[in-house]
Amino acid sequence: KAYVNRTSVPYSSGHWREGGNYSYYKYTSNGLISYAQPEAGEYNLLVFSDTEDQGISYDVEVKANNPTILDFNDGTDTASLLDEQIKFYQVEIPDNIPGWKLTIKETNGNATLRIAKNGLPGGSGTRVLSSSSFTTILTAPYLSPGTWYLEVKGDGLTDYTISSEKISPER
Repeated sequence: KAYVNRTSVPYSSGHWREGGNYSYYKYTSNGLISYAQPEAGEYNLLVFSDTEDQGISYDVEVKANNPTILDFNDGTDTASLLDEQIKFYQVEIPDNIPGWKLTIKETNGNATLRIAKNGLPGGSGTRVLSSSSFTTILTAPYLSPGTWYLEVKGDGLTDYTISSEKISPER
């Protein structure tokens, strides 16, 4: 198990307090911890086991998870995620678009989608729309031109294809 915290050092039971508040840490039991738009600075990491096995070891890898550019109209991407792993996408929405359709087709596992404008979902102060539907449609007034970000998170080993397309009014 692992815990990460930016503002205080955890103690060995895997919990820590800062002013009586437990909300500043990220926890994992599978080895993956993701931060959307992390603040610069030092972070504290506690790795521990529920057993007394002395042969336990671990490796720590820190990497940037930069968004993949996804075309607004007819954009697609196929990917595989581990349990709790996240992949980000960036989509530019042009002016005068009546609607946007996002589709996720899973061939294995389950994917959840979170959508935000002008910042990664989960980032500080970012309004987020969450969806676990096969198809998600956004329209005005919620949908507006600009830079939008998508977060796809795997639940179990997840293989998926995401697609993005413009919705036009029928005439």
